[in-house]
Amino acid sequence: MVIKSNPDKDSEGVKKTHNPFDALDNIRSNRKIFFILLVAGIGAFADYYNTAGILTPSSLSYLKYFSVTTSVYGQFVFFLNIGILIDAITWGPLVDLLGRARMFFVDLVVMLVFATLSIFATNFHEFELFRILTGFAIGGDYGAALPFLSEFAPKAIRGRILALFWVLAQSGLVVGTLVSYYFLSISSISPEIWKIIFVTGLIPIIIGAGLRFTVPESARWLLFKGKTDKAVEAVRKVTGSSPQETVNNITSSFNIRKNIPLLLLLIVPTFIGIYATAMPAGLSTYFFPYITQSLGLSKLTSVLLQVPVVWVSEIVFTLILALITDKIGRLNSLIIGGTVLIISTLLIIPLTHNVDALLPLIFISNGSSVFSQTIIINWGAELYPTNMRGIASGINIMAFRLSLASTGFIEPVLLSLGGVPALYAFLGLLSLIGVMTVMILVGKRGSVEGKSLEEITDRFR
Repeated sequence: MVIKSNPDKDSEGVKKTHNPFDALDNIRSNRKIFFILLVAGIGAFADYYNTAGILTPSSLSYLKYFSVTTSVYGQFVFFLNIGILIDAITWGPLVDLLGRARMFFVDLVVMLVFATLSIFATNFHEFELFRILTGFAIGGDYGAALPFLSEFAPKAIRGRILALFWVLAQSGLVVGTLVSYYFLSISSISPEIWKIIFVTGLIPIIIGAGLRFTVPESARWLLFKGKTDKAVEAVRKVTGSSPQETVNNITSSFNIRKNIPLLLLLIVPTFIGIYATAMPAGLSTYFFPYITQSLGLSKLTSVLLQVPVVWVSEIVFTLILALITDKIGRLNSLIIGGTVLIISTLLIIPLTHNVDALLPLIFISNGSSVFSQTIIINWGAELYPTNMRGIASGINIMAFRLSLASTGFIEPVLLSLGGVPALYAFLGLLSLIGVMTVMILVGKRGSVEGKSLEEITDRFR
């Protein structure tokens, strides 16, 4: 098939290129789209299952096994997320250079190797190293999976599809925690039970790696690389039909140096926004059992409560986002989610000694934290041109993981200075700064609902 450009002029006389991916953008939801969602999301499920779902509750076992303290665990959380952070920004350029589908298969294989090695660690330093390298492997998955998913999703429901990606991830938290609770309870928190729990973490990685053999490469990335026949074939596999209109190789459509001011105007505020809004959920992810134990709850009760209060809240709020983001828009969704996040987080301060009131507020604060950060993270796969989506998504995941890593040091310091009230006062003010920064500096540029990726990135031409 010959691929030609077909420029036209809009009402203002500006040249505009027709979208060669109308077949994808306008397709109704079908099984293939949701299968692509499953394939992309299985890596995120494996990540959340391994780096939080089983890692946090099973710390009750492996900290005893290796005879280390909670403060050492906090440092471990920091370096684990730093590993994921480094990988996200390292693999992002590779995703744009080598392809989405290829890279998100490779990262799962690397993750499988190091996750397996961690089970055979003989001391905490080995364990810590292998789990950090596991995180290093999975960090690259988001830079590949999010652009891959965005580039196949129909424009009318792209926000919903990207939100459901995170629901799959959060499901890993629920399943991982329940699996951990089961093994911890039947073993009376045996110092060695964590090994069996960690073996279960290998299962979703293996399944994910197998499934990723079955999907085509991103059609938009293929076209960008000049592989027009393969791009047409990728569209046909998903939609059942070939593109009716075609375009030239578009590798020259985006000049990074020319667009540095605009890139910084998007990257910097979204980085700040993600870092700020992700921290309340990050705190609950890694320290909820220890916070609730300080309020008088038992270890196993604290582990079990993490499912409804923390993990289910993330799923519920992200499902709400999936339902509304394409209808009311990304910015309106962020205003709603950010407002709820700030208010609920600050309301925790006077209620820290009332468990009955505290847990529902943590549910809302944690859920709205995930709701808000998800909108901003997903912009990395929407706001940028084809040869920047892997890099931008990697930078956004870097901000996300840096926020989670920071909890490893911020939580102990603030708790020692002013207890739980000081901790949530800081989180509430930080969230306010993050949301306001995004609303002021990104503004209407974040209104991407209902637009094709080509329409969104026309600003870079």
